[in-house]
Amino acid sequence: MANSRISKDKRALILAALAEGVAINSLVRMFGVGKPNLLRFLNETGKACEDWHNRNFRNLPVSRIECDEQWAYVHTHKERLTKTEKDDAPWKGDA
Repeated sequence: MANSRISKDKRALILAALAEGVAINSLVRMFGVGKPNLLRFLNETGKACEDWHNRNFRNLPVSRIECDEQWAYVHTHKERLTKTEKDDAPWKGDA
């Protein structure tokens, strides 16, 4: 990566902490790095991951796909919609 101001060891620790759910501002305090520097490193890492994914997981010869429990909210929880909202926008709710 182009960003050499954060050591490799510290970068690995930052990514591990981020994967555990540590907040950006907490990472800044924990590792003593500047927020712009940290955000630049995370942006570069994200681009590198996207590039790797696109090179390795595109146009795969797939004969079978299994999807378990593909579920999401569209705009809001179904239980939290009012009757008027349900009538006005039937696409809102659980999907």
